[in-house]
Amino acid sequence: MGRPLNPFTRFTPRRRNQTSAIKLYGAIVAQARLPVFYQELGVPDRLEGRFLVLSLHLFAVLHRLKAEGGDALDLPQDLTDRFSTDMETVLRPRDRRR
Repeated sequence: MGRPLNPFTRFTPRRRNQTSAIKLYGAIVAQARLPVFYQELGVPDRLEGRFLVLSLHLFAVLHRLKAEGGDALDLPQDLTDRFSTDMETVLRPRDRRR
């Protein structure tokens, strides 16, 4: 009796996690783009340097989510999928994007 009768309710948490992953990934990207890394810390402001800073930020967040456990179990996968999709878009040669 405790389960809802709507068969689609089991999909709702996943959708909420994807929305959370999109917002969290946006925050990670914004943090990784801060000028301090490129102007003051000497990270090259090129594709390789930006990838490195973004990857380090993503690693830190994933490490924290792993430590949290519980409800945060799907979020790391959604976040990783978002990162992969973003990198595929950014790194794919222009002639193959069409």
